[in-house]
Amino acid sequence: MDMIITQTKTSTLSEIIKEVIQQAGPISFYQFMEMALYYPELGYYNAPTDKIGKAGDFYTSSSIGSAFGSMIGRQLEEMWHLLGENTFTIVEYGAGTGVLCYDILDYLSRNEKLYTSIRYCIIEKSPVMRLKERLHLSNHENVYWYDSISDIGNVEGCIISNELVDNLSVHQVIMRDELMEVWVDNDNAFKEIERPASNILTNYFE
Repeated sequence: MDMIITQTKTSTLSEIIKEVIQQAGPISFYQFMEMALYYPELGYYNAPTDKIGKAGDFYTSSSIGSAFGSMIGRQLEEMWHLLGENTFTIVEYGAGTGVLCYDILDYLSRNEKLYTSIRYCIIEKSPVMRLKERLHLSNHENVYWYDSISDIGNVEGCIISNELVDNLSVHQVIMRDELMEVWVDNDNAFKEIERPASNILTNYFE
């Protein structure tokens, strides 16, 4: 996050985004979404309120019970066997509260040889969610946290994610006579405006 401004204890995220636009002009939808989701302490995934489960805003399959994690664990066990039963790396993007990781490792712990060869890597950009995950997984010593998959090194194993895509900031584009990108402005209310897409986005679609 490269758009952080001075804020007071009473500043709302909406006010902060409005001030950024007032100071720097319209921001891309990508920047707007990044602030809305991950702005320090106020963004959706960085605010301390519960997000997932009974007290939160939504459920995932792993919130309902352990069957989903066990099913994935069984598939991971088969992969480990087919790969020669060596050190096995599991990479989970955005582990939420850590419940899916917990259920997978709980299932895999029944196979001692496999369990001791596991390196479970969680990629998590939210400090709040990292804390929840660490608390949930405090009895598992083979779990590690990273900011990026590039920090992990070579991976022999499996990369998984559960409902990850809605956590990603994205560029929004519209095809008119040319490719246009959606930006966010503010004039008493947030509004979308269109600007010609950058060369990077245009080349990507080509």
